[in-house]
Amino acid sequence: MTPRAHLIDRYLDAIESSDHEALGAALHPAVQVILHPNLFAPDGSTRQLTRLSSDFAAGQGVLSVQRFGDRQYDELGPDQVLARMVWTGETAIELPGLPVGTSLKADVASLVTFEGDWIVRQENWDCYYPAKLPSRED
Repeated sequence: MTPRAHLIDRYLDAIESSDHEALGAALHPAVQVILHPNLFAPDGSTRQLTRLSSDFAAGQGVLSVQRFGDRQYDELGPDQVLARMVWTGETAIELPGLPVGTSLKADVASLVTFEGDWIVRQENWDCYYPAKLPSRED
């Protein structure tokens, strides 16, 4: 595994484990994260480190679990990697149209740009599958 792929792995592991300190260690102070429209950001968004940190803290408890599986990395140049993965999560709270325990899945493509040993830019395209609602017990 290349050093860039290893850094992305540490970053994704930090998100999975809700490790705010490890997350911050992977991100450049001037990081920019661009989210194209998706389930959680219907209009898309662009976020810098301060907003990422506050969103990360506010998001704790929204999902009971989230995982980034089937990770694949393609080095596009010395400072860019195309990361592809399958994201899965389960809601811990009720969200609009999604009861507690809803299983979510998305194919994710993320263009990651580095400056030194930090992620300085991330642009995400998340393609969500239909949500799987929990079984109802009558």
